[in-house]
Order: sequence, then structure tokens, then C-alpha cells
Amino acid sequence: MVEHLNRKTGKNFSHTTKSTTAKINARLAEGFTLDDLKKVIDIKTSEWLNDADMQNI
Repeated sequence: MVEHLNRKTGKNFSHTTKSTTAKINARLAEGFTLDDLKKVIDIKTSEWLNDADMQNI
């Protein structure tokens, strides 16, 4: 999941960071699937990646 996020954003988030894993696990506990999370990453990066206002969030 984190690897997909990094590929889409060009960032280097760590899959071992507690806050990152906690956020992913929380979404999974809510019933979302890994495919759901990937879809959100794909949609939001296409909307936000070139938006200057979103670059500093």
C-alpha cells in the first residue's frame, strides 16, 4: 500500500512508521479493502498532485 502511495506521489513514506500503519489499519478496520485504498490514492493524486494549494499539506 505504501509502495503504491510512494509511486503515485514521488514521495518516500515509510511502511514501518507507526502513524502510517495506524492510518492504514484504521481504514481496514472500518471495512475498506486494499483495493479501496489504492483507488482513493489514484483518484486523489490525480486531483491534487499538480494543485499548488495541496502541495504543502
